[in-house]
Amino acid sequence: MTLVEVDVESPAFRYALLQVAAGQFGQAYGTLTEDKRKTVENIALKQCALQSQVLGSPESAQVVVLSEQIDQEVDGIIARYPSSEAFIHELESNDLDPAGFQQLVERNLRVDAVMDYVASDIEPCSDLSARLYYYMNTDKFRQPELREASHILITVNPEFPENSRDAVIERAGAIAERLQNKPMRFAEQALKHSECPTAMNGGTLGTLKRGVLFPELDEVLFAMKAGEVSHIVETPLGFHILKCESVHKAGFIPIAKVLPKIKEKLEERDRKNRLRSWLKALARNR
Repeated sequence: MTLVEVDVESPAFRYALLQVAAGQFGQAYGTLTEDKRKTVENIALKQCALQSQVLGSPESAQVVVLSEQIDQEVDGIIARYPSSEAFIHELESNDLDPAGFQQLVERNLRVDAVMDYVASDIEPCSDLSARLYYYMNTDKFRQPELREASHILITVNPEFPENSRDAVIERAGAIAERLQNKPMRFAEQALKHSECPTAMNGGTLGTLKRGVLFPELDEVLFAMKAGEVSHIVETPLGFHILKCESVHKAGFIPIAKVLPKIKEKLEERDRKNRLRSWLKALARNR
């Protein structure tokens, strides 16, 4: 694809440098190393060339960008900065001013609007297409064995007698023993005894696959049955008591759960293909 030439002294290019530097590296362009600057400049050149190509198309005349949209976008960008002064400083550092910046925001919004307009004739993905994708790509929808778990954590701190190793083992052991008989009180005991922030939610760790927790916890959790409470388990954090809330066996994610996401994926693929074809046609007709 042949791209149009870009004026590297233009406000549009300077704004692109600002955007790309923030997006790629989370930094101001002026603070980047030479290598990173080259990367940003190459991306900004392609971005500006593409924008000019889009804005020069016949379709560009079909879209309207409202002042309310511009104001909303500008306000959103300013809100990312610690203060309005910091925002103005960033503009000045890139040889931009507020009025010019607003025009550049309008330019970007117009580009987005044109792209949306061009892709607006994409047909919604049908249930049949999504189902075919699912059954032809079942490996993508494999789900490992999962366990829903909660825990109680008591840490060791030799500076406090009640948190010495021996004291913690005794205290945690007593809690675990009580819970063996009354597992339904696990959330209550977690709130009362656990030193993990999850205590506020009854010790809930969520639904986990292997490899998320410490190996010591993994080994115990994935050998438990639903509803079981473990003995005490030591990790570098301290001593834990686990409860296996439920077991989800390995298998395939049900199609009903992923059908909406598959449709989104296929529609986005069609959108990209439509835009790619349109841009190639623009380049040929230049």
